[in-house]
Amino acid sequence: MFSAFVGEAMTYFGKGFLLAVWMPVFFTSAAIGTTLLITVDKLDWTLWNDLDKSQQIVVGFIALVAITTLSFFLHHLQVPITRLFEGYWVDWPIVKRLKRYKKARYCARFHALEKTLSNLGNAASSDMTKLAWKTEIFLRQYPPKHIEGLPYDPMAYIMPTQLGNIYRSAELYSLARYGLESTLFWPHLIEVIPESFLQRLQDLKIAVDFWLLSSLLLMLYAATTVISFIFLKTSAVLILLFLMALLLSYGCYRTAITPALAYGVLIRVAFDLYRRPLLEKLGCPLPATLSEEKKLWKHLQFFMYNGAPTDQFIKLLTTEQA
Repeated sequence: MFSAFVGEAMTYFGKGFLLAVWMPVFFTSAAIGTTLLITVDKLDWTLWNDLDKSQQIVVGFIALVAITTLSFFLHHLQVPITRLFEGYWVDWPIVKRLKRYKKARYCARFHALEKTLSNLGNAASSDMTKLAWKTEIFLRQYPPKHIEGLPYDPMAYIMPTQLGNIYRSAELYSLARYGLESTLFWPHLIEVIPESFLQRLQDLKIAVDFWLLSSLLLMLYAATTVISFIFLKTSAVLILLFLMALLLSYGCYRTAITPALAYGVLIRVAFDLYRRPLLEKLGCPLPATLSEEKKLWKHLQFFMYNGAPTDQFIKLLTTEQA
């Protein structure tokens, strides 16, 4: 029954739902159920064994439906969950202090890396490997230092988490390189990206979502062990489970960083390779120089944001290409 149910869920919901959401919810639910059976005196396996086969099938089916319903709910919360781990937090006083502290740490790291890389020309050959590694960190995990034509301060774009800085760096890449706002044109860009490239993006996104949701659910599991210990007065083993859950939660978050870095690289590559096919799909003449391309994207963004009349927009393009 279980394999058939999983197969139907994958067919209906897709691989992303099954791997990134349903499986973490299933394993967390199993962990909570097992913990209750171990720690609560009135619960044991005899309750399950006393049921006949048909009753066990019904109970198992109800449990799978409940897990799937919860998973479907969490599936639609993947964006808020990701933003939570990126550092978009509520403005409560204690949270704001934590956010300022974390941002200050990443700002200090940004300046330290910037200072190290500014001395790149004076580095000995033995230090080049280390400097190359630091350069890679700087480019993939922090906002760009400058964005041409805009009043820009990179410190204003530093996020309080590593994941947030990785995604922020990927988001600002196309703006710094081509004058192209990634968040505005990404829905358009995916329509011209080949299926094979989109599949690679999806696989990495599934991996990130899996580890982030696992981290969040493990934190919730840790909270249930504390509640059980306080109110049920059960075994001190719960303290060990609490510590293990927190450690695993942090480990899941750290594991999510690796596919997130690769995902950010592919976002950059997507804009490098497919922004000009997007211009063709939008009916725009291809600019001859990078400077002309930046101006063209600026006019396109003005059109997207303000809804300028088509004739006026075409006139702007014609003037720009003249």
